[in-house]
Amino acid sequence: MGGGAICHPMPRTHVLHAPAWILLLSVAVVAVAGPAWADAPAVPLQLQVQLSTKVIEYVQAPPIPSLDRIRIGIVVKTSSAESLRAGAELKAAFDRTDRIAGKPHEQSIVEWSSAPALAEQSRSQHLTVLYFTSGLEAEVGPSAMALAGQPVVTIGAVGSFVSSGAVLGFELVSGHPKMVLNLRQAKKQEIVLRAAVMKLMRIVE
Repeated sequence: MGGGAICHPMPRTHVLHAPAWILLLSVAVVAVAGPAWADAPAVPLQLQVQLSTKVIEYVQAPPIPSLDRIRIGIVVKTSSAESLRAGAELKAAFDRTDRIAGKPHEQSIVEWSSAPALAEQSRSQHLTVLYFTSGLEAEVGPSAMALAGQPVVTIGAVGSFVSSGAVLGFELVSGHPKMVLNLRQAKKQEIVLRAAVMKLMRIVE
């Protein structure tokens, strides 16, 4: 997946050639109150959606231009009120987005039941993205194993989900939002990002 990331302010030689959205994010500072739950997103969900839509523009594999539309599954845990709330917020944010990578898109809530069921649903619905909400820490790892060989971009709303097996996630570094890439899992799911954008991400092997 050709993706985008957030980094600390870049030298002028890089700034002159970087896409405008990367320049904006490189200087963005997020100020949020400390959350009350353990696996809360460090980066606000609305901003995550804005970054995610930009990242998808840089996906090389699966080939986004060949898709008729981008299909996003927002994974929630029905026993977690926070997961359900986050799922609703993410869906609303995507609903407000016009097009992604020049493509129409649709997003739906996917209720977690098991890793094999999630992989099958992703396959049968031709999902491009699976977005894991907070409350699914224990489910990300099994899902990653079940999704091996399936070209779907997995995004974790919580930064720690990346080390558990999500392909992409978000973290704050000195108040600046930054994207994290699980390169090993990306390879397992046949996701390819543009090298120039990967350089702006923190890579987890």
